Amino acid sequence: MTTPDAPSTPPLVWTPPGQVELVRTLGGGWLGEVHEARESSSGRQVALRLIAPERIAQLGQIVDLLGPSARQEGAHRLPVTLPQAEGGHLFYTMALAEGGSLRSWLDAARTADAALSVDLLLDLLTQVARGLAEAHAGGQVHGNLKPENVLLHPHEGGMHVWLSDFGWSALRPSEAANPYLSPEQRAGRPAESQADLHAAGVMLCGGLQELLGQKVDLPPSPERLAALPAALRDVIRSCVSGEFSGADALAAQLAEVRTYIGRVGLGPVAEPAALRLMLGESRGVQLHPGAVGEGRALRVAVGGVPSEWVSLPAQAQADGPLAVRVAVPRTASVKPGTHTAEFRFLAASSDSARHHGAEELARLTLPLEVLPFEQGYLELMAKPGRSGGTVALHLANRGDVPEHYRLDYTLPTGSRWVGQPPPRELDLPPGGEYRTTFAVRCPPVWGPARPRRVLVFAQGRPWGSPEGRTRPLEARATFLQRPALPLWAGLPALAAVLAGLGSLALPPRIAAFNASDTQPGEGVPFALRWQVPGARTVRIRELPGRRLPAQGQLRVPGVDQPQTYTLVAQGRLTSASRQITVWPVREAPQIVRFDVTPRNAPVGSRVRVTWRVAHAAHVTLAPFGDVPAEGTRTLPLTRSTAFELTAGDPVAEDLDGRGVLQRSIRATLAAPRIERFRAEPPVVVRGQPVTLRWQVRSARTVRLAPLGNLPASGERTFVPTESGPLVLKASSGEQEVLARAEVHVHAPPPRITAFEVLASAPVPGQPLPLRWNTAGSVGVKLRWNGGSRTLPPQGKLGLSVPPTVKRLTLVARNAEGQGVEQVRTLKWAVPPAITLTQPAPPSAPPPTTRPAPHPERVSAVAKPAPTPPQAQTSAQVQTSPKAQLPRQVSASPPAPASPAPARSAPQPRILSFRAAPAALQAGESTTLRWQVSGTGRVRIPGLRGPQDGLFPAQGSVTLRPTGDQTYVLVAGKQRAEVRVRVQTAQPAPTAPVRAPAPTAQVRPPAATAPVRAPAATAQVRAFSALPATLNPGERAVLTWDVGGVSKVFLAGLSGPNPDGSFPPQGRVQTLAARGDQVFVLSAGGKRTTLTVPLVPLVQRGPAPSTEPAPAPVRPPAQPAQEDITPASPVEGTWQHTFGTLRLEVQGRHVRGVLASDRTGFPGGTIRGTLSGSAPVLTLNGRVTQGEVATAFLLRFDTTSQTFTGFAAQRGERGRWCGWRMGADPPGCGE
Repeated sequence: MTTPDAPSTPPLVWTPPGQVELVRTLGGGWLGEVHEARESSSGRQVALRLIAPERIAQLGQIVDLLGPSARQEGAHRLPVTLPQAEGGHLFYTMALAEGGSLRSWLDAARTADAALSVDLLLDLLTQVARGLAEAHAGGQVHGNLKPENVLLHPHEGGMHVWLSDFGWSALRPSEAANPYLSPEQRAGRPAESQADLHAAGVMLCGGLQELLGQKVDLPPSPERLAALPAALRDVIRSCVSGEFSGADALAAQLAEVRTYIGRVGLGPVAEPAALRLMLGESRGVQLHPGAVGEGRALRVAVGGVPSEWVSLPAQAQADGPLAVRVAVPRTASVKPGTHTAEFRFLAASSDSARHHGAEELARLTLPLEVLPFEQGYLELMAKPGRSGGTVALHLANRGDVPEHYRLDYTLPTGSRWVGQPPPRELDLPPGGEYRTTFAVRCPPVWGPARPRRVLVFAQGRPWGSPEGRTRPLEARATFLQRPALPLWAGLPALAAVLAGLGSLALPPRIAAFNASDTQPGEGVPFALRWQVPGARTVRIRELPGRRLPAQGQLRVPGVDQPQTYTLVAQGRLTSASRQITVWPVREAPQIVRFDVTPRNAPVGSRVRVTWRVAHAAHVTLAPFGDVPAEGTRTLPLTRSTAFELTAGDPVAEDLDGRGVLQRSIRATLAAPRIERFRAEPPVVVRGQPVTLRWQVRSARTVRLAPLGNLPASGERTFVPTESGPLVLKASSGEQEVLARAEVHVHAPPPRITAFEVLASAPVPGQPLPLRWNTAGSVGVKLRWNGGSRTLPPQGKLGLSVPPTVKRLTLVARNAEGQGVEQVRTLKWAVPPAITLTQPAPPSAPPPTTRPAPHPERVSAVAKPAPTPPQAQTSAQVQTSPKAQLPRQVSASPPAPASPAPARSAPQPRILSFRAAPAALQAGESTTLRWQVSGTGRVRIPGLRGPQDGLFPAQGSVTLRPTGDQTYVLVAGKQRAEVRVRVQTAQPAPTAPVRAPAPTAQVRPPAATAPVRAPAATAQVRAFSALPATLNPGERAVLTWDVGGVSKVFLAGLSGPNPDGSFPPQGRVQTLAARGDQVFVLSAGGKRTTLTVPLVPLVQRGPAPSTEPAPAPVRPPAQPAQEDITPASPVEGTWQHTFGTLRLEVQGRHVRGVLASDRTGFPGGTIRGTLSGSAPVLTLNGRVTQGEVATAFLLRFDTTSQTFTGFAAQRGERGRWCGWRMGADPPGCGE
């Protein structure tokens, strides 16, 4: 039995295709043509839709509607891919339904078996209801459900349903002539979930009308609904009237109706399904109304055969089968052949049903084969004579088929024909007769008259039949042959002779000759008794070969037709004879034995039927058909079955209306029995498998929700995801039993697998590098005295804490609140003691050097021109233990060193300062390495170090200069210079190269102070970042306070409001830093920009060496400790024709920020989805800026590091292309 909670077969999994090629056109539509395509790698067939050019303006809506189907959110959505661009065309692929649509299946199923077709229709619509329930749970409505949108695909021996065109009704107006629309849709209101249920009910009604051969009337009228079975009629009415609470309730109701119809049948059924009768025979027939007669009083009308052939019940019946009797009269007008009796089931509430089709519920035809009837008649009549006798013969064919007769004659001994002998063969038509008279000459009789007997046998057979099927006809005639001399002539001599003979012997005298029963039952043995005193021999002429005593009895086998017996007693000179006739009586049929064992049996087991019937010419056993009078049959029991034994006597029934005896025994299916069902172990940790063991008896299907259909016994292992009962359902097709096994799933205990402070002696004022990794945790928190921070399950972090923090505690908790912690003790480095000496005389002023560029991130991204050293400032952070305040940025340069005390101190000494390589191409990197003694910190003007803007005495930093640069190392009063030359490639003269736009703007430090807007509607009181500078991988916390508005927008970030906005006051954590971050606050039409620069990590250099430094090796990109996938080749910053594009990838989901200088295509926050695989990836997304959303589609070529695509806004479509920062491929311009 199919249950609504889970499908009866494993889920159908579809994977998106790779490269495809078109095969043929399947059809068209308002959205574009649909083609059959073939995947190049595997040859798999898929469908491909080319989006019509006039629909590209609706690309954003199309992507939204295809999104759930592309993510395969539901087993009954047609799987698709998101739109892709290729060769100037926009298209998407989808699964190819090999079974066609529900419409094509209904057209093909009209000629099939109605019961099987309706069962499959209910199964398909149950899947439709499940698909609607999945969609409605996700907040999506189909809105245009009809048979053409229900697609069928063969799967696991059945049909799997896919629903297509989800939500397309929002892009085009509804068709007024569509009969599947709800009244609300016809009135112009948008579709709701109840509209889908209305369409499902109309589809059910239309499908039933087509399969049952009724006129299709949609939307269904009350008159047409009345002609459907009550159970289906109630489902349709509940759909169109909105009584179902949801699509899941409809699926459950359809499953129950399907089970009910499978048990009682869809429409009327006759038992037996066909009849074979001879003339004069009659048979009983049971008409089962099935689902048509549920809760109704029915009346039956007959047609196709004469009404007198069928006896109908006088009263209407509301429940159970209707008993009718079919009898074929034995008349010459009835010819053998095949007839069809048509029974019409009518509602008994109105007599007008006999004349009006509206009350007719269903029709049933019963094939009736009338077998030929054969009967003949033979009669002989004799007249005596002196030399013999004259015999009159009468032969008649009283059957309904032509007969060919062969006649055999037996004459008295020594006799011969006189004249022409009678014919030996005759052909007689139905009702034909033959009469003739012939003379027989016998030997002369000199004494008294002697009896002479003539016998005639006639064997008939139908014309064209090789042998006869009727009993031979027999007739006899006896006549007395008179003596040759007249009696008067020999009387005196005779008297003398008699007188002499009389003295010798007396003639025998038959004292008694009778039967023990002159009317025995047909086939019942009886006894003949006789008594003949004085007889020399006794014999019975019809029993030749036996010499009998003068007195006795003889047991004779039973006869089935009247039989005459002649007793002949022979004396010395004379003999005597006497005749008696036995008339057998046909007894009523009798069922001697009828039994079914066992009467309650498991499904599939065999039951034995044993019977014995007496005095019946015809025996029928349903469901086997005609059977002998005694026997045994076995039948595998797949459902409860009624065995009906019918014993009939056509002749007796024809005479007195009786002679048929019926008896019925019902064998029922035993209820399923679940002998064992348990889960081991019952309590597991999430991810641990559970073994299920079960054993079921007497079940046709065994089903477990997480595993589907199962064998009757066995064991399976699976991994549960949540606690709850597992329900095992066993069904015999008529009864269902359940068993439960509880499984409790606990979260695994959290573990901290790594927690390290990467600096063994951290220096106060420098970020504290940490690395951690946990397992089985959903929440991780880092705590120290006076503060805490929430962390992801694993990652790296540069933490800024004061040197008063002595311990760090990492706490990890799982989903059930169970926690574990580890503590690390901090041992801060102690600054070296400084010996003060008299200051050296002032040295000459240092030479003027060219300012160095701002440190750049090691990547393939071009950066803006360097900022002069005078613009570089350091940020001083003021924190409070109670609240984090915005960073206050000082615009003054670092204070000069204080004059040395009177005591002398060791002077700093620059041991080495070099750049490797010193000559490079544009876009390449160089590494500055230095080693200084006599001081702990040095300064490189134009570069900001990690220790309050300074660098350690020994170290290195990797830069990517954009032009020739001179770098200066300052240690106390010592200075050292190194020059780096950059060779810039000349652009081609025919294609001017557009300078790449900067990815970020370096603003004066005062920009991080709270921004005060002028007196206007929107007042930005504060907008700051904490911290104001970031190391790679760190996050910042943005804080803002805006007055006069109800919401604000942050470019690149999505807020808690439905439109992605934030409240006017609040804070939010940014993404992991990968470069300089620029944040734009939009409020009431005003924009405020905040820049958070990135400070590169400094690597400590090796010990001093006289060997030249090796060429710098560019380190691989380190993965961020976030859930963003850094391995994606599209992640990072891209230059495009009107700005920049920064993307971050998490699995297949993409988010980022678009900077645009085009007024028709403003920048904003990016969200989208990736599809395809390298080297070609497709991004479907949209750019959101305030209330404006623009859809776009980009195709990335990771080999050439370029992308092409287009954006659609306000019905317009614009081309778009771009490239990686630092490379401008030819042909990609405005």
